[in-house]
Amino acid sequence: ELGGSEVDLKLITDLNNESFTISIDQNRYLLKFPAIPDEQSGDAFARGWEMVISLNSLCRLRFPGFGNLSAEQVIRNENSDGSRGTTIVMKTAEIKIRTFPATITAGGVTTKPIDVVNARLSTAISIPEVARVLRLRNTENLDWSQMYRVLEAVESDRDVVDAGWITNKQRKLFKHTANSVTTSGDKARHGREVNDPPKNPMLEETARALLDKIIASWIDEKGSSKRS
Repeated sequence: ELGGSEVDLKLITDLNNESFTISIDQNRYLLKFPAIPDEQSGDAFARGWEMVISLNSLCRLRFPGFGNLSAEQVIRNENSDGSRGTTIVMKTAEIKIRTFPATITAGGVTTKPIDVVNARLSTAISIPEVARVLRLRNTENLDWSQMYRVLEAVESDRDVVDAGWITNKQRKLFKHTANSVTTSGDKARHGREVNDPPKNPMLEETARALLDKIIASWIDEKGSSKRS
């Protein structure tokens, strides 16, 4: 069973992913996905939870202020056609009111904000390194050491400066600020001052926004490469 705010859960019911479905049944939000032959309940839950973490992290990237989703119950079920499936039940928690990007219709094609999340989620489900970065990102307010770890995970696959997602000057300032105890205090990546602190450190909120841009661009590139 998944916990989350009702506005967040209603938002993700618009997802139309080939790997799972999300629906509402008696005020319960259900995430359903096909079973793998001989898969144990614990393994099915872990697979479903991985999807939930990726979904939660992607929604944080797309929708500022998106809250926490949590899985609490897994159900194995037999379908009418004889196939087996797994259901994770989601319950609502606190109610939050926020505004999200509007649905856009152009040239007869309607695009919902959740569509971007859906495409990136398909990439995360099929590419383990993307799922790992999203696990590391899935915190509401990343601190400096966490942000540095996420950047390193992305850069183990792609040079973000070469990709054009950040300038070399920005990357140096990001890392310099993250490493500096004087600037970042207990949240710093290092436990002592290794170099002189930056004269004009990067703000945490600036770093988070920059990192989210990098993650989104990297996932989109990975998804495009996969499709081609």
